[in-house]
Amino acid sequence: MAEPLVGAGVGGSPGQLVSHSERSAADALGLSSTDELVLAAIRRCPLGLPGVGTIVRLCGLDEGTAAACLDRLVGGGYLAMELQPVPCAPVGCTTSVYRPGPKWLDLWPEVVENLPPLPPPRPTRDPEGTAGPLPERFWHMWWNGTPSRLSLPTDANHIAIRLICSRKTTLALQAWALCNLPTSALRAAASGRNPPDEPTRAMIRNMVAARRGGLVADPG
Repeated sequence: MAEPLVGAGVGGSPGQLVSHSERSAADALGLSSTDELVLAAIRRCPLGLPGVGTIVRLCGLDEGTAAACLDRLVGGGYLAMELQPVPCAPVGCTTSVYRPGPKWLDLWPEVVENLPPLPPPRPTRDPEGTAGPLPERFWHMWWNGTPSRLSLPTDANHIAIRLICSRKTTLALQAWALCNLPTSALRAAASGRNPPDEPTRAMIRNMVAARRGGLVADPG
């Protein structure tokens, strides 16, 4: 199935609803126009969105409506919620992060291509660049081998698979890999010998689509 170009196809301002004819596929799945706004926000942010407040700001919804919609989409399998530590916060402080769920791929292409438009994502690029030795802050992910010998872009595929697909990875490590590694490395992670679970695969394909659509810079 072809990857949808994130942000392509529908024009307008944030919060704009699609026409009745475009909603037929969403209606068949029991998705409301509010559900589609939240799905559009997740679609534009492949790394996931932290907390209900982020959805409120992106979608223009009140907190109660956004929370109910998120619960409904998580319950239906279209989104997944996981608790992640809050950076620079006391130990034990976590936030809910919403990402594509196991049924996200069921939304392609009819629903995804007709979701309402939202502002493009602005992922953070590593100011040190992505050429040279693997940064030491990632070495702990290699419990076998010698990570000090890995370099970018030569070992980008191997690095992407470990940082994105490992069971020991975190959202922060996945975010760095998705924003800073070449698209070819992301594709390798999505289809390698240790393929990720469906939510992670959807996140990878969403970032690749965002790059193809020109909404996110491709580092190489």
